[in-house]
Parts: sequence; structure tokens; C-alpha cells
Amino acid sequence: MRNDGVLIYISDSTPTKQQQYVIDQWKKVHFVDFHYEGPEKYRKDVENVLKACGIFDGGDEQLFIKLYEGIGYVAVWMWKNGKSWDNFSSPVKSSELDLAIKNGISHFFPCSSIPKKSFLVYVSNNSLIAKVIDFNGKPVTFERLEKEFYNVFIDNEATSMKIGFHRINSTLVFVGKEGQKISSIRYFKNAKMVYPIEDDFAVLRENSIIFPDGRKVIVDEEPIYVGKDFIVYRNSIQYGGKLKKVESTILDSNGKVVLEADGNVEDIEGRWKMKVSGIPIEWYFKSNLLYVLDINGFIRKFDTVKKNILFEKRYSGAYGFDFINGDLVVGVPNGVLFNKKMLSMNNFCVAKNRIWEYKNCVRLHNGLSYVRENGKIKILGKNLDIFANKVRQIDKWLILIGNEGVWVVKMEN
Repeated sequence: MRNDGVLIYISDSTPTKQQQYVIDQWKKVHFVDFHYEGPEKYRKDVENVLKACGIFDGGDEQLFIKLYEGIGYVAVWMWKNGKSWDNFSSPVKSSELDLAIKNGISHFFPCSSIPKKSFLVYVSNNSLIAKVIDFNGKPVTFERLEKEFYNVFIDNEATSMKIGFHRINSTLVFVGKEGQKISSIRYFKNAKMVYPIEDDFAVLRENSIIFPDGRKVIVDEEPIYVGKDFIVYRNSIQYGGKLKKVESTILDSNGKVVLEADGNVEDIEGRWKMKVSGIPIEWYFKSNLLYVLDINGFIRKFDTVKKNILFEKRYSGAYGFDFINGDLVVGVPNGVLFNKKMLSMNNFCVAKNRIWEYKNCVRLHNGLSYVRENGKIKILGKNLDIFANKVRQIDKWLILIGNEGVWVVKMEN
């Protein structure tokens, strides 16, 4: 419903008696296309006088008001629809400007009072609901109809989340509608590799690493690890603006130390170096702990902060290991050692890059899992179809590298 082209009421339902009364009050109001020319210090005073007379800006009819000021007096000129008015023959003092404006307006409009009520219209996806409120400066105010909590789907699993910003596995989303679909799998198109940095990722595209803060670093090879202020390559570490060469080949890093191919562990900043194992064939970083299986079958647990070995045991012929619910699992020629028991390989299979699969499946975040099919990794979940050529685990993230991009999935705790 409009008055002079201005919306004064809208709703999906028929107005109630109270709403109709407010509508009738707004029908008495005049809406104009107001243009002001004159000293800026008087603009607000003129607008306030117009509103007090029930005249609001926003309509179709043109209303011009120009003020002239000099020697302490103000002259007023008004125009509307080819009709003009002025007080040129009797200018007024600036303190009497409001009276002059009211006098001029009376030549064009009957003065009416401002309605005491207006409308607040709640907007949802499929409805408009009008509510009478105290006058707030205009006839209709719109506000989105919101709830405190919404039912959403994260990887097709239903859950309830509070309205607002949330980080879902480092991806920032805004929860604000019913049935919203959110993916915990983050995809980086045209990326060769990604590296977790705090709550975000550095991305390797072509020969450049793009950091979360926008920095861009040119690289000659794919890094082993990328931190906020350092880059680990296979034979060197770039830290503090300097490139430090290492004697051996770097296999992996947790962002604080590097594991080298000769079994040495070295601090990123080069402050210390320590022999931990023979030639590593399998390893796993978990926070400050490093687990290493060497070519001689020794598995060692090394504290990278205290710089001491916490566990050491030899498993003859061991070729791989992992943990299931915190228990060590070791692959040996005759099967798998699990909880001090020898189990058949029928329940296990070894995946490359230190990932083990129990009954051909590793559990991931939010009920997702992955299996290997024809040498590729497949993410399993409702309506998901992701295949990758290579998998790598960094901290709590499973990184799946495909032909045209990289997927990142959070591992279960």
C-alpha cells in the first residue's frame, strides 16, 4: 500500500483494525521529492519543520526550498508544481525561520500531525509479517525474521547451530537460514598443495605460495612444510630471511623440527640436532611427539621439546605402523600386531604416506570416511564423490591431492 509513491504498509495478511487505523494516519501525510539549497547549517531545521507538518521526503512531487542569508536575516523561496511562494518583501531573523517555513508550506499543503505509530515488517524466505510499533522516523521499517538457532546440515548430517559466524574446519561460514548445507571439506581449485597455518592455509599454485595474509613467495620446488614465517624444502630451510642448507634430505616437519633421511631430528632454527633412529621408513608427528619406524624395525617415540626418547622397541620385519584408538598397530610379515595380538591382514590394509585403514576404512570428521579404490582415494559420505591421487596428513588435516585441486578434511580426534 502506497501514498504518493511511498510504501506505508505491506504484509501477506489483511490489515487488522489497529493496522488499518495506522494506515489511515499515514494516508494523511504528504510525501515529496525534497530539494534544498542554501546554508547547510539550516538544512536540518528545515527538514524538522517539514516533518512536524506531516511532510516527508521520498515521494514523487517536487518541492524546492531555497534560503538566502545576510545581515542576520533569512529570505525564503519555495516552489511546487509550477507554483511558488517567497517572503522577499519581509525577510525574517534566523531565530524565526521555522515560522517562515511553516507559513510558506501552508500555501501548498494543509499542515497535519506526525503519526505516532509505524510498521515493522519481518521478512522471511516466504512471508511478510507486519507489526505496529512506535514511530521511528518512517512509515515502514524492514527487518529479517531470524531465529536464535537453525537446523543445518554439515556433510548431510543434521545439527542445530546458533545464528552467526562459525569456522567449520577452518572455513568461515555464516549460519543464518533453515536447512543450510555446509561442507566440512574445503576445496582449493588449481592448487598443488596446501599447508595449515593457524586457522587457515597457505596455498601452493604453480610456482608460488600464497599466504593467508596475502603474501606471495616464489618457490623452485614443492615445499615439505610451510609455516607463518618459514618454509621447509627437501634440502634447506628458509627462516628469518635466510636459507639454511641441511646435510641430509628432509622427510617431514611438524613446524618446529624436521625429520631427516639419516634419522636425525633438527630444530627449524638450527639450534640443535639429534640422532633419533636409523633410516626412517615410516613416521608420524603428533603435536610435540614424533614416532619413527626405521629400516632395522625399531619404533621410537621421541619428545621434540624435551629432546628425549620415551619409547623404543624392535619389531622384526616391521614395515609400517599406526594407532587405532590410541593403541599401537604394527605391520609385520605374518600379519598385524594389535594390542599385543597377531591379527590377520584380512582386517587391515596399508595405505601410502603413513595412513592405515582398519577394515579398509579410516574414520574422518562428521561421519566421513575414505577408502582406496584402484589406487585412488575416495571420500565416502552422502552425495560425495571425491577422488584423489595422493594423500598426506599434516597435524589434524587429511590433505587429498587431485589433478585439478586439493581437498582438506579434518581427521577425527
